[in-house]
Amino acid sequence: SYRSALLFAACCSLIGNVFYALALHQNSLAFVLVGRFFNGFGSARSINRRFIADTFSRSDRTSASAAFVTAGALGMALGPALAAMLGRVNFPEESLLFTVETSPGWVMFTIWSIFFISAIFFFEEPDRSHLFSPVYPPTKNEAS
Repeated sequence: SYRSALLFAACCSLIGNVFYALALHQNSLAFVLVGRFFNGFGSARSINRRFIADTFSRSDRTSASAAFVTAGALGMALGPALAAMLGRVNFPEESLLFTVETSPGWVMFTIWSIFFISAIFFFEEPDRSHLFSPVYPPTKNEAS
């Protein structure tokens, strides 16, 4: 099911961002690497591409794929802008938990938490029955 795959990917991203955000507090390069591993492992790109292939008609797949790529590019473009805005926030100097360096991890943890909860309550599995029907109608011999 798409739901279980998306929830698994979201869990990996949640775990990865917590590790990343806690790395400075723990003074641990291992936390950074584990966080990056989970973020990469939880990438839902292949799930999203399969979803497009299964739910859109052939004529609509190109535009759906283009929209998916555009959304990804927009997210990658907004990341540095968000980091610049977070750089202007005055975090408490004594805190190692919430700093300019750790704030992207906490922001992404929050975004993935919202996605996770939304997927639990609002995601509906698409109708995939057309994927399992024969391409050609049965012949007279097969029908009897």
